[in-house]
Amino acid sequence: CFLTIVLLSMGVLTGWRVLKLKDSDRERFYKQVWVEYGLKLIFGAAVIALLIIWALQASVADDVMKYAKQHILTASAVLGGIVEFWAKKIVTAIASTDAVLLAFTNSEAWMANLPLADQQSHQRCVADFADVMGQKDQLAVVEFQEEL
Repeated sequence: CFLTIVLLSMGVLTGWRVLKLKDSDRERFYKQVWVEYGLKLIFGAAVIALLIIWALQASVADDVMKYAKQHILTASAVLGGIVEFWAKKIVTAIASTDAVLLAFTNSEAWMANLPLADQQSHQRCVADFADVMGQKDQLAVVEFQEEL
């Protein structure tokens, strides 16, 4: 039970640590996330191993296997689980795409409504920021628009 609680609470722990990080700690964040994935794998395997050991020692293996075959491992239950998994992935992808498109179109509409002097000033600021971030080569479009 304790390992299951630890496994389920690891996401909360990572979320709490993310809130404490700054932008400059991105690499540390990715390392922490991968460590969490590794710990989830270890704790998940430990929970499964302990459940198997418990089932074998308690002589309930036959009853558990009978129940699993009759109620859990049916074709409809497995197919339903697979469909539910992919449906959640699809909904997340669609919602994420909608959010990105909305942010992009709002940004473009805002930029289009700025006076020309403000647009050029904004483009220079973006170019300066990209230079600081080491992405100057990706701003060919901004520099091209600035020349027009």
